Amino acid sequence: EMHVTWVLENVPAALHVPWMFMILSMFFFAVYTIPGFLLWKFCQSHMEDRKMLLKQLRGFRMDLAECQVESDREFIESKLTTWFGGVEEFELVIRTEVAELVAQRMQYSGPVPWTLMFTGSLSHVFFLASAAVDAVIRSDGPLAVRLGLACIGLSCFTDAIALSAGLTLADKIPGRWQVGVRRFIAPMSLALLFSLLNGLVFATMNPVLPLCIEVPVYLVLGMLTWWMFGGRHRLRHGRALRPSGKSEEHSPASTVALSVPGVGDRQGLQSDAFKPNIQGDASFGVQKNVESHESPVVVLRSREVVSL
Repeated sequence: EMHVTWVLENVPAALHVPWMFMILSMFFFAVYTIPGFLLWKFCQSHMEDRKMLLKQLRGFRMDLAECQVESDREFIESKLTTWFGGVEEFELVIRTEVAELVAQRMQYSGPVPWTLMFTGSLSHVFFLASAAVDAVIRSDGPLAVRLGLACIGLSCFTDAIALSAGLTLADKIPGRWQVGVRRFIAPMSLALLFSLLNGLVFATMNPVLPLCIEVPVYLVLGMLTWWMFGGRHRLRHGRALRPSGKSEEHSPASTVALSVPGVGDRQGLQSDAFKPNIQGDASFGVQKNVESHESPVVVLRSREVVSL
């Protein structure tokens, strides 16, 4: 209250919003400084996982696969010969078609799917939605509208933009920037980006700023979010790559399924999966459905949330 009084007495009305933006950005920068280093570690780890997944797919070799039951190897290879024409042809499909589909899906969904970003920002929704409801109860309609817009901005746009930019930076920044004093630049830059975007949202809640200016700010943030999470690829290629089914999440893995038309005979297969030369964060398998006798499905599990 003392600060508000000081601002009203000493800061020109035209500078109230810029002043509020500066103060809030400084506050949020202090809040995000330490978490910025943790977020940066996540960004580096996640982008390395994505690179490793594509590298392992493009270098897939059947001869390095490990069967849970070794006697299944001949059966699996015979079925691959029936379905694809040979083991070499199957390897080629994984190295080219499957790898390309996974790469396209990664591009269209952004470094991390937007839905995951939104889930991580639910705390903003709960806090600001509660404040907006309280404003409605107190019959303060203008404040309720501004709180509602801030809720949308923080939960849907700003955090997603900042983290997506951090992930992209982690993918592009050279290794020489990871040593010495320079290793602090990227985490601090990430914290600064979060603080500026959050400061912008809260600064627009100032009643001095008319809604005719505030609403376009959120429209710009929304368009930027859309562009960063696949919009530019949709414009370039016409439409996004559409998955053939719902994404099935595993912990800690997710699934990419490539349906294989062909034989439904499963007699003689003792195990449900085999593991090739995809190590660590990814594994590969041929799964069966004995009850339904459906066509075989080639399944790739990784940390990526991808469904083809």
